[in-house]
Amino acid sequence: MELSKYFRITKETIESRVTGSEFAFKGLRHIGQDIKSHEGADICWVEEAHSVSEESWNILRPTIRKPGSEIWASWNPYKLKDPVHEFMVNNPAPDCYAAKVGWQDNPWFPEVLEAERQDMLRKNPKLYRHVWDGEPLVDDELVIFRESCIRFYNPSELPERFEEVIQSWDLAFKDKQESDFVVGQVWGKLKANYYLLDQVRGRMSFTETIRAILALSRKWPKAYAKLIEDKANGPAVLDALRNEVSGLRGIEPYGSKVARAHAVSALWEAGNVHLPMAAYCPWIGDFIAEITSFPVQAEHDDQVDAMTQALNEMDGSSLAVWDNYLK
Repeated sequence: MELSKYFRITKETIESRVTGSEFAFKGLRHIGQDIKSHEGADICWVEEAHSVSEESWNILRPTIRKPGSEIWASWNPYKLKDPVHEFMVNNPAPDCYAAKVGWQDNPWFPEVLEAERQDMLRKNPKLYRHVWDGEPLVDDELVIFRESCIRFYNPSELPERFEEVIQSWDLAFKDKQESDFVVGQVWGKLKANYYLLDQVRGRMSFTETIRAILALSRKWPKAYAKLIEDKANGPAVLDALRNEVSGLRGIEPYGSKVARAHAVSALWEAGNVHLPMAAYCPWIGDFIAEITSFPVQAEHDDQVDAMTQALNEMDGSSLAVWDNYLK
C-alpha cells in the first residue's frame, strides 16, 4: 500500500509524519517506574490485559491522567478475579464501559475458523467456553462448584430405573422480558448418585409457566414429586395446578442461596452429581457456566436455585448447619 512514507518506525514507536501522532509500545507484565514518562498519552490500550498484575495496574492507572485520556483493555478472562476483570467488570468505576465481544460479532469470521470452533466444541467443551465464549478457564477459589468435579454421562448409559425421580422449579417474580428465568429440572437418584435428566429454561409469563410444568410432567410421568419454590409466582402456580397435577409441593427456601449451595457442594466434590454430555443436551453449557461462576459472577442463579433445591431435598443435607456456619 506504500504507506511507509507517512510513518517513522523505530523499535518502540510508530510516528505519523503527517499529524505527529505517536504510537508507543511498552511491556506491562513487569512494569517499572519508567512507564510514568507516558503520562501525556491520550489512549493507553492494554492487550492481553488478564496477564497484568495488580501492582502494575496500580502504577499504570494513575499515570494515564491527561484530561480526557482513556485506558482501553482487551482480554480473555483467565480467572474470575483477574485484576482487570475485577475493576472493569466486577466492580467498575462509573465512567467505565465494558462490552463482551466474541466471534459472533466478527462479520468477516472465516470458514476455516468456524471449522476450528466446531471441532473444539465437539472435543473439549470446557476449553471451548474459554477460547470462544470468553469464560474463565480455571477454577477460582471463591466459587462453590468447581468444574473439575463435574462428571458427565452418556444417556445410553443411564440406569434402567432410579430410586427416585423429581422435578424442581425455580419461578420468576415478573412476566417475560423484565423477569429472571423460569427453570424446571428433572433429577434422578440411584444410591449415592444424582443425575440431571432434563431442563427447561426461559423467560415465561404466568400462563407459559403453567404450560411448561404440564409439559414436563407429561414428558416425565414418573417424576412424582414436583418441588416449586414457595416464592415469586410459586404460590399462584400451586393454586392453579393443585387439582390438575399430582405431587406438587411448595418448598419454603431455608437459609441463603450460598448456604443452600454449600450444603450440596460435597456431592459435587465427591463426583456424585452427573450431567448429560453436551453432544446430547446443548443447554448443559449454560448450566455449567452458571453454576461454576456462582456466587462470584453469575449474572443469573435460577439454574443454581433449582439444582440446590432438588439435591437438598433428595439428599436431606443439613441446611441449618451451613446457614449458621456462614453467619
